[in-house]
Amino acid sequence: MHHFLSAALPYLPLLMPLVGWPLISAFINLAFHKKTPSEWEAWALRKPGLAFVVELCRANGWDIAKNLRLVQRFAARRSGQVPEDVLERLPVSPAVRAALRDPHLRGALEAFVAARTPEAPPVTPDDPPGAG
Repeated sequence: MHHFLSAALPYLPLLMPLVGWPLISAFINLAFHKKTPSEWEAWALRKPGLAFVVELCRANGWDIAKNLRLVQRFAARRSGQVPEDVLERLPVSPAVRAALRDPHLRGALEAFVAARTPEAPPVTPDDPPGAG
């Protein structure tokens, strides 16, 4: 065993990324797991920098096309836009997709949805004993 360790020691810097990167990536995947794509996208629009790091770790490789898409998504989210490839996967009509691409129409659509969302009733404490 001692001979194996002494023979492997010079190659340790090369072996650490093979073990370390998948472990770090697995931890990040578990820590930032979102249940639905809409939850993920809402979180990614709020924190584009952290979403970029998580997606970079999820790519888990040197695929140039994936990494370029990650940079493109990061830039879109940073500017407050929904990334183009996410828009294509949404189960909505083409008219709604077009409205989401336009920042002014998207703002109006978000305001409309916020105005139509019912608010939760206020929570009131129970009446004190002996009242009434």
